[in-house]
Amino acid sequence: MSVNERNTQIDIILVLAFVVVVVLWLATPFLVEHFVGTQEFARQGQFGDIFGSINALFSGLAFFGVVAAFSLQRRAMHAQNVEMVETKKIQQQTVDALVHTMYASSFSKVYDVLDDDAVIIARHVVEGLGAIPYERWKEDAKWADNEKHVKTLLRAYNIAGIFVRHGFLPTKYLVPDWEPSLRSTWKTLAPYVQEQRTLRGSVNHWPNYEWLAKEAEAYVASVAQPSGQPDAAR
Repeated sequence: MSVNERNTQIDIILVLAFVVVVVLWLATPFLVEHFVGTQEFARQGQFGDIFGSINALFSGLAFFGVVAAFSLQRRAMHAQNVEMVETKKIQQQTVDALVHTMYASSFSKVYDVLDDDAVIIARHVVEGLGAIPYERWKEDAKWADNEKHVKTLLRAYNIAGIFVRHGFLPTKYLVPDWEPSLRSTWKTLAPYVQEQRTLRGSVNHWPNYEWLAKEAEAYVASVAQPSGQPDAAR
């Protein structure tokens, strides 16, 4: 039953109650006369006392007022609750829209970084380095140029990691599509990163890229895990 139908039923009950009270009050003298009688004139003078039943009318009206007040209060509370629920829905929709806008903006920025021509070239260079032992990288006459490409890719993926790690872009928006490159390039560049951290005495070099690569590994592991099978690592 809808709220409007319930309110209509309450209105009908209140009106009927009011009508019944008034009708009974008006009918009281006639009912008394019918059952008691007024044979003598003196007794007819006392007939007016019958209207002392007006007290019953006021009592009935008071009861009706209490019921009506309760009904109105109930409606007001219900309307307030409905309004609060609708307000919360509107607020949640507003928040969702703002979050979606933020995600869209973040994804656009990250995509622009990763799809930059310099980053694409750097990715190809790093993929080529993956076939060469790290100890031989610096023996190549092009190492100075290759190192620039390496740092370009490290910086690009580290920026993407910052966006995802700090909640500006959900992992699902980036990792599923980029996980092959994230995993393979990090595996290739890990020795270089470790060397740079050792030389500079700091672990704070491209940490978000490392974190993002681990998220990619976790994603692949979760996808490879058969449905319904327990995780052996737990």
